[in-house]
Amino acid sequence: MQKIRILMCPPTYYTIPAFENADMDVHVQPDMPKAWAQWNALYNNYQRLGFRVHLIPPHEYLHELIFTANGAWSKFNDETGRSEAVLANFLYPVRQLEKREYRKGLQMLGYEERDIYELPNAMTFEGQGDLLTLADVYLFTFGVRSSPDAFTHIERLLRVKRPIVPLRLTGNKFYHGDTCIFSLRYKNALVYYPGAFDDTSLGKLRGLDKIKFEVSESLANHSVCNSVYIDDIVFLNIDFVDYSPHSFERSARGLFLEKEEVRYEEMMAHDQGYGEVLQFLWGLGFGIIPVYTSEYKKSGAGARCLTLFLD
Repeated sequence: MQKIRILMCPPTYYTIPAFENADMDVHVQPDMPKAWAQWNALYNNYQRLGFRVHLIPPHEYLHELIFTANGAWSKFNDETGRSEAVLANFLYPVRQLEKREYRKGLQMLGYEERDIYELPNAMTFEGQGDLLTLADVYLFTFGVRSSPDAFTHIERLLRVKRPIVPLRLTGNKFYHGDTCIFSLRYKNALVYYPGAFDDTSLGKLRGLDKIKFEVSESLANHSVCNSVYIDDIVFLNIDFVDYSPHSFERSARGLFLEKEEVRYEEMMAHDQGYGEVLQFLWGLGFGIIPVYTSEYKKSGAGARCLTLFLD
């Protein structure tokens, strides 16, 4: 079986360049030593588990290139035996020049020019942030960053065979689907925050034949849905800043969370709701590694935003 491929970008030039969502404030910049430590911990955990992590070179003037999940949507085409991708059309001008960097990055990884697609310029689309993969369907979120008709073009360009379910987001706080939906596709499960969607879209989510867990507004604001799921491991996104060095070290070493330890105690001290979502994930058979992303929360982001899955 082919190893999972991931695209990341080091946070060399990471800053908060502008106001783009409810968490961003140009007057509250990341603590860069801490941002590096948090990014390295995630990167090293992926490497330790044997995933193939590729790096796109950082760019001095593209401060959010680190959020690779937004740069493209990629899948493997079984018929052609090649990987294909649709590049993002970013809403905000501060990110629009990232497209050429993702094109170059994908070409360096062996994507053929004919397999890298672009959408019409008037249409916005922000990659895996807004097009999420479930076991049998895709969820496409729109209304904040991505245009409502983008999914029909993607469906045609990549000859997508699974149904695509469009869902409307209703506010700037949850600006991408991956801020309010966490797909656990190989367990046929779904974690999501119901308050991020209009009534019609929420009805679609609740009608899916999945094992579902609805998180509270408090947990959603802690960016729980921006976690990463690979095989039988959940890298649970933790956004608070006052974690202990011992907690960070345990997670950086890839140790699974246990009830009788400091990480669990700290999480419960922040929000008792963590207990329920942890029991849900443990009940599905996952090992859980908390990953600390307080410096990326300043951009409204987390672990999932830092991770672009290829194929």
